[in-house]
Amino acid sequence: MLEEECPEPKDGEVRVCVLAAGVSLPDLMMREGIHPETPPLPFTPGWDLVGVVDRLGDGVSGLAPGQMVAALPISGAYAEFERSACPRSSLAESCTGAMIAWFSSSMR
Repeated sequence: MLEEECPEPKDGEVRVCVLAAGVSLPDLMMREGIHPETPPLPFTPGWDLVGVVDRLGDGVSGLAPGQMVAALPISGAYAEFERSACPRSSLAESCTGAMIAWFSSSMR
């Protein structure tokens, strides 16, 4: 495990505090190094996430700190905070708790 400084969002990016990350076939394939979108080592896996907007980079509009979002960063969702692949265009507002309810029920 590697501890790093919390990434600051760059222009047009959003830092998300990850609440839940999926585990799927693409994640497993990336760990094996056989998925076509596997980033170079070292990398943090995690194809998809649900989290809360923590900080906005310059030029980001339409989101606010504390807002629930879902994202498909392709990698990085297993980190506590995700920024590297979270430009505003890749985030979607979480649907009225439906996704959070699913994660909550599946974690019991």
